[in-house]
Order: sequence, then structure tokens, then C-alpha cells
Amino acid sequence: MAPKHEFVTCPTCGTKVSVPDTIQDPMGRPLRWMTGPDRDMNWYQACQWARTLEDTQWRMPTGDELAGLGPKLHPDFKTSGWWIWSGESDGPLSAMGLDVNLGQVYSGGRELDSGGRVFVVR
Repeated sequence: MAPKHEFVTCPTCGTKVSVPDTIQDPMGRPLRWMTGPDRDMNWYQACQWARTLEDTQWRMPTGDELAGLGPKLHPDFKTSGWWIWSGESDGPLSAMGLDVNLGQVYSGGRELDSGGRVFVVR
């Protein structure tokens, strides 16, 4: 059986890109995860990327969903970043996210892009 692939449209050039299989939630919740590009992005760029997905059921995770990923990311979540954005804003200039190294969710400036990544769930 051929592996299932998701497709996204690159927000920069418009090319359709095949994304590897989605990841079942490691905590057993009824969620499927997909990692975004492994490149630095701020919250605004992460939101823009998530909106480009052809399947509109994908969304950025909540802070609680990110917190459930545990203190150490499952190996299937391949990322070189240290921060994963949630879809939740936290005031006019900040948004919630997961500090991958600490395994904790807290607020960070939306303009932060060094090490910031986007994951989506459905």
C-alpha cells in the first residue's frame, strides 16, 4: 500500500509540495499532526503557512494541545526549532507557544522568528 501524503501549497512560490505522512498524536488523543517547514518563522508567517493548506480542516494547535506533546517531542516530530507556535494570541503583541527544550507552553512575542516553527493539527 502506498503511503498517504498530504499536499500543501508553498505560500512563497505557489508550488504544491508533498508532505510526509501525518503523525498520530503521541498522547493518544484523537488528533493528527503535521509539521510545517523546518525554517524560522514568526507567528504571522506561521499563521499564513497554516492557511495555505488545501485541506481546511488543518489548524494551528491550541496551547493545551501543544502542552500535551510532553516534555520531549516524539521522534516523529522532526524539527530543528526550539519554539512551536499555537494559534492562540495572548495580547496585542504576543501568542502562546511550546518551548521544545523545556516542554512548557507560555507566551512569546509574535515577531519572534529565531527557532520558531509551525505544526498543524486536525
